[in-house]
Parts: sequence; C-alpha cells; structure tokens
Amino acid sequence: LPQRYRREGEGEYRYESSDGRFVRTLKVNRSGFVVSYPGLWQQEATWRSGAADGPLHGRPPERSVGRNRHGG
Repeated sequence: LPQRYRREGEGEYRYESSDGRFVRTLKVNRSGFVVSYPGLWQQEATWRSGAADGPLHGRPPERSVGRNRHGG
C-alpha cells in the first residue's frame, strides 16, 4: 500500500494514502510512538517515564497470571 508521511510540527505527522482519499494527522510522543490516530484509536494511559524503582527501569512489573505469591 503506497502511502506518505510528512512532519507537520512537533509531535505531529500527516499520513496520506497514495490516492489522497484517506488523510489523518497522527500525534506521537517523544519516543516517536503514535499516541493518537484520529477516528481509529487514542492512547489511554502511559507508564510513568523515569520510574526506575525496579529492575526493569521504568517499565511496569511483570505479573504471573493464575498464581498467588505461594505458587498456588
């Protein structure tokens, strides 16, 4: 699918399909990840950046599903 992206400003990129029929302005965060895609989805939450409390340096801790702390 041919497509074009053009930077519109700080944190904004214009997406356009090759025929120009589909156009959206995407918003990205400081890392370049899309956080808003109008008409399709919107980021709802983020993990606090800079929270280096654990071994994953700012990432949320992994959770074991279906187990308690005693392994049951």
